Amino acid sequence: MLRHIAPEVVQISLMPRNSINCYIIEGVLIDSGIRSSYTTVKKALEEIPVYQHLLTHAHADHQGCSDQICKEFSIPLLCHPAEVFRTETGMVTKDYPRPQHWIAKLQQKYWAGQGHQV
Repeated sequence: MLRHIAPEVVQISLMPRNSINCYIIEGVLIDSGIRSSYTTVKKALEEIPVYQHLLTHAHADHQGCSDQICKEFSIPLLCHPAEVFRTETGMVTKDYPRPQHWIAKLQQKYWAGQGHQV
């Protein structure tokens, strides 16, 4: 489901709704949700083309299907320089305060996607 918020600003509704956010702003995909968000994001991009993908930060609920989306649509992935390691390796919980906590392990195992070169 696509929600038009303002001119050239579209929210791609992901689950859980309004907890994991993904947007298309002026032809740029902002974040990609978790790994299982792929089909929803792909359908949105088939309707609204983008020319690049930007991560606000490389946590599992933001980069989950970035690798798949960038490959599928042949678009570059961008992120802040401090996020390059997590973005390119997919090891998104490594720098968490408690990376061995069960929630961090769950996010890494089920939400995080593969790394993708920036």
